[in-house]
This record gives sequence, C-alpha cells and structure tokens, in this order.
Amino acid sequence: MDREWARDAIQRISGLFAQFAAGDGIHHLDAAAVLTGEALRHGAVVYWCGNGGSAGDAQHLAAELVGRFGQPGRGYPSVA
Repeated sequence: MDREWARDAIQRISGLFAQFAAGDGIHHLDAAAVLTGEALRHGAVVYWCGNGGSAGDAQHLAAELVGRFGQPGRGYPSVA
C-alpha cells in the first residue's frame, strides 16, 4: 500500500460519510435507533447477523447491549 492509495481511500470514505450526513442517511439511522429503543422498552430481542468479519461485528454489538456498554444495570436482550 502506498501513500497515494491510502490518501485516495480516506478521501473516498470521508466523501461517503459527508453524503450520508447531507442526505437522508442520518434520518434513517436516527429512525432505526428510535425503533430499536422502543422495541427494547417493550421487551423485544435485538438479533444481529453477519458473515466473516461482519459476524465478529455482530457479536461485538450484541455483547455491548447485553453488557450495557459497561454501565451498571441489567443488560438488554441481544443475540448474534
């Protein structure tokens, strides 16, 4: 990997984040968070899935909810 490739990759990724924030992406993310919070308040279980590295991400996200992000109190039901 050379510097030019890395610089281009970072610029592409930052451009994607800017498009996400400028468009409806942030509203969809907020709506998903609100729906998930409401579902958890009503006793729902959050299920995560993935393949390969995404499976590891799914396990991490489930663990964060079960462990309440390291905060005291009862965890949320979540399965990877």
